[in-house]
Amino acid sequence: MDKQWKSFQESRKSVSSTEWISFDELRLHTDENSCWIALEGLVFDVTSYLKFHPGGKDKLLEVAGRDATNEFRLIHRYVNFKAVLRKFYLGKLKY
Repeated sequence: MDKQWKSFQESRKSVSSTEWISFDELRLHTDENSCWIALEGLVFDVTSYLKFHPGGKDKLLEVAGRDATNEFRLIHRYVNFKAVLRKFYLGKLKY
């Protein structure tokens, strides 16, 4: 799995975006075909990350389509999500 993850990361292009994403748009992406989450006001498309998530895809799908900051902090206080998910970044959540 480590080789698969490294290959996957290297194949992804880094995206820098100042696009604003509404809660309404975020709420549309709640399944295995399109899974978006927000963390600390940043929106990520984690669809292709589902199979790599150490806790299993179901944990991400539970928080899909919404702000998952509180759940993330409870479990992953020391994880630098900006580094792990940088290539999945879509834009900022419009409050």
